Amino acid sequence: AELVNWLRRRFAANNKAISPADCDYIIFLCGSLMTNLITEVDKISSYAKGDTVTRDDINAVASRVLDASVFDLTDCVAAKDYQKAITIYRDLIEAKNEPIAILAALIRQVQRIYAAALALQSGKGEKYIAELYGFRSSYPARLLIDAARRTTVWKAAQILDICCNADTDMKSNIPDPTRTLEIAILRMAQLES
Repeated sequence: AELVNWLRRRFAANNKAISPADCDYIIFLCGSLMTNLITEVDKISSYAKGDTVTRDDINAVASRVLDASVFDLTDCVAAKDYQKAITIYRDLIEAKNEPIAILAALIRQVQRIYAAALALQSGKGEKYIAELYGFRSSYPARLLIDAARRTTVWKAAQILDICCNADTDMKSNIPDPTRTLEIAILRMAQLES
């Protein structure tokens, strides 16, 4: 809440209004380091045409942290849009992210979705997930619950297994870690068959 208020004051100093929900979104996309957020606020404020910053303004110019891009990738997997998932992955590689770092973030995200799916199955919700992971904001917990609703416990477990196998392959001197992870994403698509 303090960081959201701080962001709103920074935008106000640039003569822009922003909703608390969009501040949460910026923190999710860009991380919570204030030094980084200062740059993002200035960039978004300069880009925004109106007096109020919109989600479209944020999406147009905000620099995404790896975890936010990986969340988009897992969302594409949940939505069965594997072509877009591969595109996001290739963009991450092009941005010089190491495949092992992408895979680590992917495993962490899939574990969280799996936990959220189990929580939903046992009647728990957003508050439980926020407490479980120590989220400062309810925004990431809400995203996890939404992602868990679009999958099943079985599918989340299978995707986690595919990711863990890719991790083993990468650490077993498979010559092309980039291709190993791309194949893992394609294997996720086969779960639908």
